[in-house]
Amino acid sequence: MSLSAERIAIADRAILQTFERSSVAWQTVPHWDTGDRGQSLVRGDIVSGLPGPGASATLRARPLAMRPLRLKTKTVTFLMTLGQATATTPDALLAAVIPRAVELAALFDNSVLAAVRKQAVAAGRAAAAAAPVAAPAPAPAPESAWYPKLAAPVVANAATKKERTTTFGTILEALIKGRQVLEDNGYRSPSCIIASTAHFTDLSQWAGIRPATEALLTGHIVNSLIRASQLDRVDVSGTGTSFMIMLGRQQAIAQGAAATASPGEEPVDLAISVPPSLEVVGENANGLIELAVRMSFATRVKDARGVVVFHT
Repeated sequence: MSLSAERIAIADRAILQTFERSSVAWQTVPHWDTGDRGQSLVRGDIVSGLPGPGASATLRARPLAMRPLRLKTKTVTFLMTLGQATATTPDALLAAVIPRAVELAALFDNSVLAAVRKQAVAAGRAAAAAAPVAAPAPAPAPESAWYPKLAAPVVANAATKKERTTTFGTILEALIKGRQVLEDNGYRSPSCIIASTAHFTDLSQWAGIRPATEALLTGHIVNSLIRASQLDRVDVSGTGTSFMIMLGRQQAIAQGAAATASPGEEPVDLAISVPPSLEVVGENANGLIELAVRMSFATRVKDARGVVVFHT
C-alpha cells in the first residue's frame, strides 16, 4: 500500500515546517545533507577534542581524523484507516503527522544536545575527580574551563528566607569567562546559548528595571538565546543536573537561523541523511495503515573546544 506522490509531498512539507518551528537543535546547529538516504556512516572530521586531566588543549597532529560516526534514526509511528489516509482532502493525515513531528523534534533535540555536551561534561567530571581533595580551594584544572558552574536560582521563600543565589554580576562573569574560552580558540562571533529552564530564568531575571538579558546578551557576546527542556535536571551519575550550552560561532548566525548557515566552519554540525518526512510502512494484520514520521542524522562535534557547558 502506498500514498500518492502528491499526498506524501503535502505531508512532508507540513512535517518539515512543524519540525523547523519545534526543534531547538535545528534552529541553533547548522546542518548539511549527505545526499544518500541509505547512508549508515558519515565521516567525523574531528579537528580537536578536549584534553584529558593534566593535558593542554593542543590541536591534533592529524586534523580531520577519519573516525566514522554511525547515523541515528528517530521514528514516531502511528496508525490510520485507509479512508483517513486516502481521503479527498489531506486534513486527517496532516492532523496526525503535525503533533508527531513535534514529538520527533523532541527526540532529535535530546539526542543532539546530549552529544554536544558530552565531551565538556566528561572532561569537567574527570577534572573534579583528579583535583586534590586535601587542598582547601584547589585551582581548577585547565580542561574544567569548558564545564563551569552557574548555580540555578534559589527562589525567595518566606519560611526559609532564602534569596536568589544567582545575581546579575554572577551571570555576567560566567558568560564572559565562557566567551574567553571560545574566543581563545578562535570563535569570536556572537555565541548561541541553549539554556535549561532554570538557567533561562536566571538570564531573564530583572536587574533594576531592566531584564538582565538586555544588558547581558548585547555587544557581541550572545545574539541567540533559546530554552530547551532537554537540558533540565539531566541524570548524571544519579544526580539531576541542569545544563546551559554556550556554542561558539565562526559566523554571525541570527536567532533561529542556523538551518540557513554554512556548516563547514562551525565547531558542531549535523549530517542529515533522511530529513524529517513521512514513511508509509504498510497495512497491518488489523487492516490499519501503519505510518511513521522519521529522520536519520549524525551529530558531529568537530571541535569540542567550541562548546562550553555550564552546570548547576
